[in-house]
Amino acid sequence: MREEEEKFLEAIKKGDSIQVQRLLDIKGLNSNCIDESTQDSALMSACFQGHLNVVKLLVDHGADINMKNATTSGTALQSASQNGHADIVEFLLENGVNVHVANNAGETALHAAAFNGHLDVMRLLVEYGADVNVNGNVLMSACINGHLPAIEYLIGEFIVHDPKL
Repeated sequence: MREEEEKFLEAIKKGDSIQVQRLLDIKGLNSNCIDESTQDSALMSACFQGHLNVVKLLVDHGADINMKNATTSGTALQSASQNGHADIVEFLLENGVNVHVANNAGETALHAAAFNGHLDVMRLLVEYGADVNVNGNVLMSACINGHLPAIEYLIGEFIVHDPKL
């Protein structure tokens, strides 16, 4: 990896939007740069860390919001969802991210939010069409860690979305 790319990825992890902007504009670095150690894109890293300003910069410079990790098939939306970064999740959703993409384990961003009890993120995802019944039941993800508000919300959504109930 080139030295500039290492500086770029480090600036993203730190949330240094000034350095990220400089490296994108002056050095012409690729907004879809991949961290070779994790296989995460620059955008995935910014989403994981919760740096909305950096996320916006990357998207403005052409970052692929639906890019998958080459190893896990995780996405930027899943990274933001698992850590409860509702502002980033909302930004990605407003910019057309695919809410239905699953990783290699069959888990979507909704699974990640439910597993970690991020009710505000769960509501956003469902508002944008995430399926509460997808790939092995999102409810189980919330139950595993005992996130009662998430469990109650999902039970309410099951009743609304499942005509058999």
